[in-house]
Amino acid sequence: VDQATRHFSKLTNRRQLDMPKIHPRVSMKITDVDKIDLVVRVTVPSYIRGRIEQSIVNDYLKSVVK
Repeated sequence: VDQATRHFSKLTNRRQLDMPKIHPRVSMKITDVDKIDLVVRVTVPSYIRGRIEQSIVNDYLKSVVK
């Protein structure tokens, strides 16, 4: 988070943009009586985005299917 904050701070100062949200967050949307969609947002380098996404999904599934 610290590294991302420093990076985006430099970019926003140079380009006169608003600072994006850096801290991890989860949004929930109830789409049906028995269904909840979770949207997880975390700041990661783009080159490992897919790997991090799969790691989050795998960890979640392991915790649910004990």
